[in-house]
Amino acid sequence: MRRLLLLSAGLLLLPNLANAVDCDIGDALTHSFSSGASWQMCARVDDTHGLELQSIHYRAPGDSLRSVLSSIHLAEALLHYHEDSNAIALISEQGLGGAAINTQSSATCTGNTVSLANASSALCSVVEPAGILAKYGNRQAIHADKWTLSLSSTVPTFNLSTSITFTEDGRIEPSSELSGRVSRFTDSADFGNRVDSTNRYASRATLLYTWRMDFALNTADANDRVEEFDYTISFGASEQRPMTITSLDVETFRDVERNRFRGWRILDPNGSGYYLDPQNNGYSYVSRDYNWAQFDLAITRSNDCERLALNNEATSGVACGESLDDYVNGESLNGARPTLWFSITRLFNPNRADFPAIQTLDATFELLPFDWTSTSPFEVIQ
Repeated sequence: MRRLLLLSAGLLLLPNLANAVDCDIGDALTHSFSSGASWQMCARVDDTHGLELQSIHYRAPGDSLRSVLSSIHLAEALLHYHEDSNAIALISEQGLGGAAINTQSSATCTGNTVSLANASSALCSVVEPAGILAKYGNRQAIHADKWTLSLSSTVPTFNLSTSITFTEDGRIEPSSELSGRVSRFTDSADFGNRVDSTNRYASRATLLYTWRMDFALNTADANDRVEEFDYTISFGASEQRPMTITSLDVETFRDVERNRFRGWRILDPNGSGYYLDPQNNGYSYVSRDYNWAQFDLAITRSNDCERLALNNEATSGVACGESLDDYVNGESLNGARPTLWFSITRLFNPNRADFPAIQTLDATFELLPFDWTSTSPFEVIQ
């Protein structure tokens, strides 16, 4: 049975379903801001990949409710201790749902705890200030709020929190956060840091998060496309940086190319879209076993059975490809919704100041509305 949970700062209600998105699976969640902006979506907790949001819609102030994403979830997290030959797949081998879920309470959640049909008190819902939207001249600053939904899961000796933040002005910020206590040690300074008076070294590791985002801008029609933006500097007398836009029409792997400020825009036939900003991705993952993990982005045709970046068939039991190396095979993106798989890497580097705990490893990126409305819905331009 479908339910709607209306969320606001400090309030949890069960209203009528008149304006809810249609949730075939999961529970309908909605939040409205004082400006008139609002978000609506369906939420569920998957036994393997944990928090998944579906049918995500955004309403800018004065605008209609419009579709943004068909679904979004964390598709893999690889933890590779530097003294080991192989990485640990925290999602496909361990799982973030089921018994791994940490129940939310007032001690762990500063907002409202949210129970879903398949997971009691699983989510934490927090509304808080998002900072200044605009400030110039002597005009009063325009402020905004943000709404965050998060799930906390236990993976061996660590806590992995996955959260997705929705801002009043339409931004989406997926985030993964690893915390906990040191549990791996090595006797070599090549692979670890000394953290106590013994000869033990806490092992260093590399952590790769990969998110799956299935776009459906404005409608469920399969007519969205992907563009790649590059700003390549010209080392002439003026050192200009002209913009180049390349249409990506087939399934492909892409890298950030930091010296070109590369990013990607997903847009509908009318030019409304979202921009994937990779500016927080400062590292690259290197893997002998997984070709896909060496790239920052993969783009595929939307396929509901391609759920995980790794061990997909082994986990789902459905024969449609084991990993992104199988999904990305040069198929045309025409006539299909684009699915973007974005990876972000962090270095796990334990030290004495934090021991026996670890310094929290946060990895966040942004999806920015790009020409979503024809003018600013938050102010009158003078």
